[in-house]
Amino acid sequence: MHLYFNDPFYNNAIPEQYAYLLKELKCSAYCINWTHGNLADFGKSISMLNVWGFTPKIYIRPCLKVTPESYAEQIKEFKAKYERFCQSLEFFCISSPDQKKTWNKLAAFKKSGVKTIPIIKFGVGDEHIIKAVSEYELIAVEDIPNERSDILLEWMSLLFKIIYSHWKKTLIMPRVHLSEIDNKALLEYLLYKFPVYSADFTWLKYAARHTFRFEINSHLRIEQEITKLWQSRGINFYDL
Repeated sequence: MHLYFNDPFYNNAIPEQYAYLLKELKCSAYCINWTHGNLADFGKSISMLNVWGFTPKIYIRPCLKVTPESYAEQIKEFKAKYERFCQSLEFFCISSPDQKKTWNKLAAFKKSGVKTIPIIKFGVGDEHIIKAVSEYELIAVEDIPNERSDILLEWMSLLFKIIYSHWKKTLIMPRVHLSEIDNKALLEYLLYKFPVYSADFTWLKYAARHTFRFEINSHLRIEQEITKLWQSRGINFYDL
């Protein structure tokens, strides 16, 4: 599985006090939160990672103010210029509190020839989960509660029950990405319990300089342990 360092690019640049550690520890998976400006502004951050000698895996979360039409055009331009510098470059769809509106936006992107990652909100009904699982190979889950609860466990169990059923029928297992997890203990709990393909976490950007190395090493350890665990259970994330 893959853990993505959420939003390390403060003002479109990696802070100098962390840069050398990211380089040394080969931390190359990032989730960029595009909050203002143009998408192209993040190109120099990707270029910086290339200068360091490794090819990053990138997720990009869109600016909430961008229109679907503008986002589609900026994705096309960004991919044309920077995709060759990335191991993978994926874009999240613009989400809406109303799941039906999110599906409409996805349909508009598809019509324009742009591929984005569909987003489902935590707690949506099984009809939306079935649609996501049956139509997309990678789906993202947003608005996950920050604390462990029976409601969280019940809904995650429903999600993966539908995924397992789809896998059994089609031999295709959709990949699940968990977005913006703040609680490290909660994320570890979910990763050990469910075969999550990837997740982006936010606690690292709050780490003080003296704890940053520990946190990076911790996240690399979790990646390795979870990958080996699910391999022993018959699921190889690298085959998905």
